[in-house]
Order: sequence, then C-alpha cells, then structure tokens
Amino acid sequence: LFRNKKLLSLITLSSVILSGVFITFQKKIWRGDFQIVLSNDNNSISSPLALSSAVNQRLPSSLQGFISPNANGLRTEVEILKSSSVLMPVFNYVKSEKKKIGENVEKWRFSLWRKGSLNFQIEDKTTVLNISYEDTDKKLIAEVLDRISNTYQNYTNENKLNKINNSLDFLNKQIAIYKPKTLNSYSLASEFAFKNDLS
Repeated sequence: LFRNKKLLSLITLSSVILSGVFITFQKKIWRGDFQIVLSNDNNSISSPLALSSAVNQRLPSSLQGFISPNANGLRTEVEILKSSSVLMPVFNYVKSEKKKIGENVEKWRFSLWRKGSLNFQIEDKTTVLNISYEDTDKKLIAEVLDRISNTYQNYTNENKLNKINNSLDFLNKQIAIYKPKTLNSYSLASEFAFKNDLS
C-alpha cells in the first residue's frame, strides 16, 4: 500500500470526481404521497400527507374520497386499486405530459410504469393504505396524486351506484314475483269472506 500510495490516491481522487460528476448530472427523483383509510364505517380517505422534504408543500385539498372494502378483502381491494382498469387514465395522462417535453413514450407499458413509479403499502394491523408516486418532474407529482385520488373516488362512486342499482333490480324482481301472489291471496280471502258471510 505504501509503495502504491500514489496510484491509490489517483484512483480514489478519480472515483470522487466521477461520482461528483454523475451526481451533478443525474436527474433528481421527487416523491409525493398520501394515505387513504380503507374502512367499513366512515368510508373515508384521510387528509393527504405533506410531500417529501424535496417538495415541501401540501397536496391539494381535493385529495379526498370514499373507499369501502370488505373487512376481509383489503388485499383484494388494493389489487383492484392498483389495476390498469382503475389507473389507466392516470397512466395515459403521465404519458401525454412526458410526450410534451420530448420524451419517447411509445414503448411505455402500464405494468412497468406502476412498478417503477407507484408504491402501495398497507400499514401493519391497520386499514391505512399508503400511496406514493415518484417522478423526475417535480411539478407533475401533485397533479398525478390528485388524479389518482379522483380516480379512486369515481371508482368507489360507481361501485356504490352499481350496488344500489343491483339492490333495486332485486327488489323490483321480488315485487314482480309477490304482487300476483298477493292479489291472488286477496281474491281468495274475499271469495271466502263472501261465501261465509264475513265482513
């Protein structure tokens, strides 16, 4: 080591310089996150968390919504929220914004984008879902998180509407079944009362 101290010093100095150059020209990655509370009673989404220190600002207050999963189906609900059928509009928005600044997005795939940019984590022993989004464009983060929240609200509202419509459809079918039975029973009761001189 003593005999090669000049060579070692040169290698160390070169490594430090190259590392500094790499860090200087590497794009910074920014991250924003918020939480939603998956619950059966209040059906609410918590207030958004502040963005990471890199962004250091609060998200728009519009990051609110309603998610109502089955108590035993949290993981299933999270998988639905992560799916392309729910998040595809957000993915398309990000692609269009990246295209505006000259990025080649022709080969982008939803699964790779989600894996590289989004993170979903349920806190242990809770129904709190942490959602974070990473991007090299600081200005894009708040808008993307806002769109994710709105997408979840729309998804949940559609779910609730479908459940209500299904319930109404079931009740209408039951009415159609029991209405003739009720009329028939009433007719038989009236006939019986008439024959037996009952008021």
